[in-house]
Amino acid sequence: MDEIILRFETKAGEDAIKLEPEVTEIDLSYRRIIAIDLRPLAKCRHLQGLDLSYNMLTSIDLWPLMKCRQLSRLSLRQNPLTSIDVTPLFACPRLSTVEIDPTVDIHADYKLGMTSRRPRPLDGLRRRRLVKWNPEDESMDPLAIVEQIKNKVYSELSETYKGPDTESLVDETLKYNIVEELEKKIREEIAKAEEAEDYKRLFLLERGLEYIQNNTP
Repeated sequence: MDEIILRFETKAGEDAIKLEPEVTEIDLSYRRIIAIDLRPLAKCRHLQGLDLSYNMLTSIDLWPLMKCRQLSRLSLRQNPLTSIDVTPLFACPRLSTVEIDPTVDIHADYKLGMTSRRPRPLDGLRRRRLVKWNPEDESMDPLAIVEQIKNKVYSELSETYKGPDTESLVDETLKYNIVEELEKKIREEIAKAEEAEDYKRLFLLERGLEYIQNNTP
C-alpha cells in the first residue's frame, strides 16, 4: 500500500507526518498549522479521533472525513475559523464529540441533514450549538445527481440501439433493467470520484445509490 502522508503548512513552513493505515488517533494540536489537506485521511478507515485544536486555521475542508466511518471525536477548538461546513460529518455514524468554538458559524446542507438516517451524527452538536441550514441547492441534491446519471443511461442506450425502433427498444430495455443499469452507472461514477479524490461528489453519489437501493419495489 502507498504511504499515507498528511501534509500541512505551519507558520514556520511546510511539514508532514507519515501515517499507518490502521491509525486510530491523530493529534496535531499546538502545531501552529495555518492550512492542511485532509484528503490522505480518506485512507485511514480506522481513524477514531482527530485533534486539530490550538492551531491557526482560518478555513478547512472536511469532505475527506466522510470516508472515516469510525470517527467519533473531532476537535477544532481554538482556531480562528469564522464558519465551517459540517455536511460531510453526516457520513460519520459514530461521531459523538465535535468541538468547535462558540464564535464559529456552523452550517450544513438542509436536504442532506434532514434526510439522514438516525442516529444523526451531529445531533449532539445541535443540542449545544445552532446549526445554520443552507438553502436547498440542486448541486447538493443526490436525486438530482441520480437524474443526471439516468439521462446518461438513456443517451448511451439510444446510441446502442440505433435505428427506426430505437425508442421502443430503449423503453423495453429500461422497463426491466433501469435499476440495474442505473446502479451500474452510479458505481462507475463513484469509482471515478474516489480516484479523483472528489469527496463531495462521492458523498452525493453514495447517497444517490442508497436512495435507489432503498426505494426500488
